[in-house]
Parts: sequence; structure tokens; C-alpha cells
Amino acid sequence: MPGDPLWNSAKVRELVARRQPGRLVRLGREHRGWTLAELGEHLGCSAATVSRMERRTQVTDLTLIHRAASTVGVPRHVLVSSLAPRLLPNRPALECRPVRTPRRTRCAAARCSPPRRPSRPACCWAWTGP
Repeated sequence: MPGDPLWNSAKVRELVARRQPGRLVRLGREHRGWTLAELGEHLGCSAATVSRMERRTQVTDLTLIHRAASTVGVPRHVLVSSLAPRLLPNRPALECRPVRTPRRTRCAAARCSPPRRPSRPACCWAWTGP
């Protein structure tokens, strides 16, 4: 359905922004008036498989999601945009501030991991216990 106003709607833009390609497939399927079983028939899989694909937030089978999206008419650029990784916002670097606990001093920014061995502290972790 080239030029279909559905694919330029606010709902589609929201699903793309939330990175939910399965929901786009559901939207296309419902727009065509198909049931899960009918789409499954077109794809050669069960209705349960289609339902899982539509509900998942992470893509587990890229081939299936691509075939399903093509079958229900999701434009390629919309699908690819929904599969793109999220960009991290530019945030100022967190400053390491030590926080004392009874057994150790740890980073207040919570971005450091504890050392594997107390004799070799990692980052800003400094073990004060035995």
C-alpha cells in the first residue's frame, strides 16, 4: 500500500520511536483485516508464532519480522527505522564520588564494578575491609 496515510500517522511514529517492529506488523495486519492465523498462513508459521513476534519488544528472528512486515505492507524505511539502535543522549560525565559503607568505599555514580580480588581495586572502588 504505497502512500498509505497509516504509515505517516502519529501512532506509527510513536512505535518507531519506541523501537517496536512487532507492533508495526500488528498494525499492518489489523489494517488489512487479517487474523493471526491468516498472517501465519501467508508466512508459513502458526498463529502463536505470529502473536509472539508481535508482542516481543526485542527482535529474535529478523528474517520472520522482515517477511511479516513486507507481507502486511510496512514500508521498508519504517521497519528499518524501528530496528535501529537507540542513540544515547549526550550526558555530562559522571563524577566519581566515593561513598563509605561498613566494608568498603564505592563509587556513588554506580558505574563502577567491584574488583574481582580485594588486593586489586578497580576504578574508584577501594576496599577498606580485610
